Amino acid sequence: MKILVVAPEQIPVPGRGSVEICILAIAKKLAEHHQVTVVSRELGNLTSHSKVVDGVNTFRVASGSSKMYLSSVLRKVAVIACANKLIHHIYAILSKNEPYHP
Repeated sequence: MKILVVAPEQIPVPGRGSVEICILAIAKKLAEHHQVTVVSRELGNLTSHSKVVDGVNTFRVASGSSKMYLSSVLRKVAVIACANKLIHHIYAILSKNEPYHP
């Protein structure tokens, strides 16, 4: 199963607070059997690059206001969804060993 965890706007993951620690711990446990992605805010040295730690994909997006964070999260989720569809489409083509016909 693919699981997406969206952290609250004011919370960067990973972080040192109790909520951040819980989000990451739950995500790591779920990642033992599922594909888990966490989206949280950028903060200081926690920039927007993606990173995989203990099987958990972490993406950070721009924040500054709740509206900006929500917009950034929705854009990232759309990109992730499009990438997943493309990967499945390519896999289907390759597994059937058929040429691509758009």
